[in-house]
This record gives sequence, C-alpha cells and structure tokens, in this order.
Amino acid sequence: MPDREGARFDEPTWRSDLADGTATTITHAPTHVAADGTVQLYALYAHGRLWASPDGGLTWQRRGQRLAGKVTSLTVSAADARAIARQERSC
Repeated sequence: MPDREGARFDEPTWRSDLADGTATTITHAPTHVAADGTVQLYALYAHGRLWASPDGGLTWQRRGQRLAGKVTSLTVSAADARAIARQERSC
C-alpha cells in the first residue's frame, strides 16, 4: 500500500511511546533518524521530496522546495540532527 507520497510499504508506520506504552500511526516512513538524542526524523522519497519531523513523526513539514534539482541522498549530522547535507542532481 503506498503512502500519500507514493512510497511503497506494506504496513502502516507506527511511533511508540515507551513512557505510556501507546502507539500512533505516522504519515511518513522515516528514512533517516537523529543520532544526537533528539527525535528528529526525515523521510526522503525516490522522487526527491523531503519531509522533516522535529517531534518523532507526530507532525511533518515538507522541506527542500527551494532547492534546485532533485535530492538523491541525505546525511544527518550526528552533532545536531537539524543540520543535513544533501546531494542533488538536475532534473
């Protein structure tokens, strides 16, 4: 079943809260996860659309609309997950 952006995955993507044991479905399947202790997530799709979530997937914002070309790769900074490095190619 595709998500809203057309990415294929078989099951819904879930966010679990270990404090109270609840689970919530989230809009995008994360492709990149923070390593700096925050809950920052990114979802990068094959067509180049990039989504970011500062709250572990509860809310998402589209990023990269002003970038020229197509984002094909993403690296998240280990020191600050809000900082990313990208690679792109012209469409």
